[in-house]
Amino acid sequence: MKEYFCMKDYLMEDGRLAYRAGETYKVTEKLKDEGEDGWFVLPSLFDQTHKMKTDEDFFDYFIDIKKEQKKVIKRLHKYQENGIKASILLDEFVGGITVNGHEVVKPKDSIVESVIERFRDRSEVGIKKYNTTLDRNDLSALEWLQHLQEEIMDACLYIEKLKKEL
Repeated sequence: MKEYFCMKDYLMEDGRLAYRAGETYKVTEKLKDEGEDGWFVLPSLFDQTHKMKTDEDFFDYFIDIKKEQKKVIKRLHKYQENGIKASILLDEFVGGITVNGHEVVKPKDSIVESVIERFRDRSEVGIKKYNTTLDRNDLSALEWLQHLQEEIMDACLYIEKLKKEL
């Protein structure tokens, strides 16, 4: 079965995060009963499967890993045929490769990766606790600022507590 790389977060209509950017998802089955090719079942983050159609909207979020690997190998062979060192292709990977307008291969920084992982974990906690994401649009700018102010006030209290312990 095919594997797809998710390039940007995919949210369900109810706001739940179904597919996370940077992760790979395997097709569990192809569906023939939909009347046309291009339908399959893809497992989501919240232990459900979804029927997905491989149309233009789908490819705004996902890329076919094998297809992209073949493109890279083809470019590598082309470089070799023209006497260009393979390191040039590797330099492209280090600098980042863009597919459908999204950078999908980039260098890793362990500190940045750690912070990103903590953001993802925090996001999952918030989604479970509040059953929504920050993509919600039921709060005004003033209400968002109020939330921010309260978070900063809590941070100030934590700083003061730690200062007294030093």
